[in-house]
Amino acid sequence: MSSSAYSKERTQRYLLLRLTSAQAGITFLGTCSIGDGANASMSLFLYCDAAEARAGDSEAKWRAWFEKTFG
Repeated sequence: MSSSAYSKERTQRYLLLRLTSAQAGITFLGTCSIGDGANASMSLFLYCDAAEARAGDSEAKWRAWFEKTFG
C-alpha cells in the first residue's frame, strides 16, 4: 500500500476488558475506519484450567452468529 493511500482519513478505537467473573481473561475490541470503509475485530483470551474446553464449547455459537450477522 502506498503511503498516500495509507494517509487517508483513519480513525481507530480500542477497548480492553479484564474479565474476572465466570472466567479469568481479557477481551480486546477494536474498530478502524478508513474513508468510507470500516473494520471491527474482537479477541477473547481466557486464562484458566478450562479455557480450551470453554472456547471449544462456544465456537459453534460464535460461527453461527458471525454467519448470520455478516454472512
